[in-house]
Amino acid sequence: MRLIFTVILILTGLIATASPAVAVPGLEQIWLHAPTQYKVTEKTSLIGDLSPRFGTDDGQLDQMILRTGVQRKLTRNVSGTLGFDSVDNYDPSRNHENRIWQQIQAQHRIKSYTFTSRIRMEERHWNGTPGSSVRWRMMMKSAQKIGASRFSVIYSDELFLTLNTMPDGPVAGVDRNRLFAGMGYAIDRNKNLEAGYRVEYINKTDTDDETRRQIVVQMASMF
Repeated sequence: MRLIFTVILILTGLIATASPAVAVPGLEQIWLHAPTQYKVTEKTSLIGDLSPRFGTDDGQLDQMILRTGVQRKLTRNVSGTLGFDSVDNYDPSRNHENRIWQQIQAQHRIKSYTFTSRIRMEERHWNGTPGSSVRWRMMMKSAQKIGASRFSVIYSDELFLTLNTMPDGPVAGVDRNRLFAGMGYAIDRNKNLEAGYRVEYINKTDTDDETRRQIVVQMASMF
């Protein structure tokens, strides 16, 4: 746990002190993740994740997500999770969002490959806005171990679909898509570091569609 927070603090400090003068051309954001899983029983775990997201143009915090949940192992390769996200957005304007979500995830290992698929349904609520927006998230991920080393090559793609239209809110249809490529490093049996480059396509209804390029760093831990 101390290692996780040390990495997060170092990276956060570097980004927070960055200036527009050292902004990387073609890169809009840097995302940090610290997903943690704590096993309560053989089949039940508590999960948590703290995810700050920074803009590279000014080094300021764009968004902060605090994720919590309860995960239940359903079979050897399949788990189900009930979760809650507290989301604070700072750019372009300040607002707060709460998400209640349900998830099914399957993971299979074939030789040096690990394949992960995940379906998540979110009910999204904004302060001061009546009603809720329902969104499906479908993710596929592949990790290939490099020989006998602790390194792996990682690819993932996640599609977001909004199921209903809210007045002055999300519109039904494709919301966004995230395509990621990066590297992983197994620190030990219970800690894994991932870092890579992601392109996020955002479907806009009132303005032109947007493409964001992001560096993503994740330190995952199990206890």
